[in-house]
Amino acid sequence: PSTVTDIYRNAFEGCTSLNEVYLNEGIRYIDDQAFKGCTSLTDFVFPSTFESAGEKLFEGCTALEVIMLNDNLETISKGMFAGMKSAVEISVPASVKVIEENAFADSDIVSIEFEGDDIETIGAYAFRNCNNLEVLHVPSVEVIPAGFFSGTGLKEVSIPESVKEIKETAFQGAVRLQTV
Repeated sequence: PSTVTDIYRNAFEGCTSLNEVYLNEGIRYIDDQAFKGCTSLTDFVFPSTFESAGEKLFEGCTALEVIMLNDNLETISKGMFAGMKSAVEISVPASVKVIEENAFADSDIVSIEFEGDDIETIGAYAFRNCNNLEVLHVPSVEVIPAGFFSGTGLKEVSIPESVKEIKETAFQGAVRLQTV
């Protein structure tokens, strides 16, 4: 109902037959692992009122294909999309300023599109072991964090002029990398 503003930790955990979530306007926050283990979940649409998510929101959601983020989201939380096995394309809205550590780690994401170029911080290992990710145009950040590209399938990386530091293990294990 429209009166719900927050969904708390593990609220829908283990709902293995749940396949679509279209949240009503009014939802502002979804806590840690709220949809953990929803193995049939394929579609998830965030309402325009959504502002923030807890950690590992979609942990164990192996069937996600459609994720529609909104323009109010400022942070992609720690492990938010980690381990997703079928969400092959993600569009990051211009409103996002922070991508926390392990945000997309160990997922089968093929492409990430940044709608804006105002990302301020990207956490360590954000794209670690994204084996299917082949091309990434890094947004205008000053630091490429530790393990950022480690174990990815990247063939090409475009690093913007804004980058001042490339941290340890940033490209470690990116065995397909051909062009920087």
